[in-house]
Amino acid sequence: MRHSQSLFERVREQEQQAEKFHQVESRILSILDFEAFFETLLAEIAAVFDVPLVWLSLIEESELLRLRRELGPVPETPQLVVLKRERLLELIGDEGKPLLANDNMARYLSLLPRGSSRAIRSIAMTPIYLDGSWSAP
Repeated sequence: MRHSQSLFERVREQEQQAEKFHQVESRILSILDFEAFFETLLAEIAAVFDVPLVWLSLIEESELLRLRRELGPVPETPQLVVLKRERLLELIGDEGKPLLANDNMARYLSLLPRGSSRAIRSIAMTPIYLDGSWSAP
C-alpha cells in the first residue's frame, strides 16, 4: 500500500508541474515582440514556480544573440546576462542538462544579473535549445 501511495504522490507532483508549464506556455504563445516574450516568460516562471529571481543567460557567440543584435542594441536589463561560452561550460559542463546546485555558490556569481544584491542559497539552470543545440558551435 505504501508503494502505491508513493507512486500516486509522484504522479500527482508531475501533473502539477506539467500544469505549471502549461500555464506559462499559454501566456507566452501569443506574444510577437522579442523583448516582451522574454520579459513575460521570465515573469511567468517566477510567479508560477514561486522563485524570487529568474533571468536569461545568453552565450555571447550564440546565433540568438547575433539575431537580436541585428534588431538594434540589446537593452541593458537585470533579466539578461551575456557571458562567454567557455565560462558557461566551466560552470555547467557540456552535456546540456539541467543543473541544480546548493553548495559552493560563489562559483556561480558571474551568472547572476548585474546589480543583483541577493544572496543565493541555491540555483537551478536549464539550457534552452534552439535548432537542436543549446550552445554555440
